[in-house]
Amino acid sequence: MVAALAMTGCSGADTVCGQILDNSRADWLTVSDLQEAETAFLGAVRLVVGDDRLSAEGAACPWLKGVKVMPMPTKYWIDSAGRTVYGEAYPGDGWSLTNRVPGGGVMIGADSSWRTSSIVHEWIHIVQGGVPAAPCKATDEAHCGWERPGGEYALIDALSR
Repeated sequence: MVAALAMTGCSGADTVCGQILDNSRADWLTVSDLQEAETAFLGAVRLVVGDDRLSAEGAACPWLKGVKVMPMPTKYWIDSAGRTVYGEAYPGDGWSLTNRVPGGGVMIGADSSWRTSSIVHEWIHIVQGGVPAAPCKATDEAHCGWERPGGEYALIDALSR
């Protein structure tokens, strides 16, 4: 699936930040929905406490440039690690803050609305380059610190209404 998300450029961008909607697997998300979600995300992400990669003025949009958004035909699937997932994120250069490049891709489980889908969750991973603000040694390192007041889970919760 990672190969299906490979980017070749940003021509034909569908959103203000330059994301591209790929409805080749499912068409439950429209360009209008994607732009609405991106606008809401950018408006709310500045309120995240404890991670300037998300909250600094204008910080998030450049990292969304070239991201391919792929709605999936099912709500859940099994990822390459054998886990049942509702979404996946692949930052432009993989899970690293070293030599970061914009782009990458997200796969979003089928849902009735972007608000109840995993899209905001996956965009946070893209903007963070897969490296959370709070390091830890938990089994779920990609989400360390997200539960703090004003953190990433608060953003997801606020936008799901």
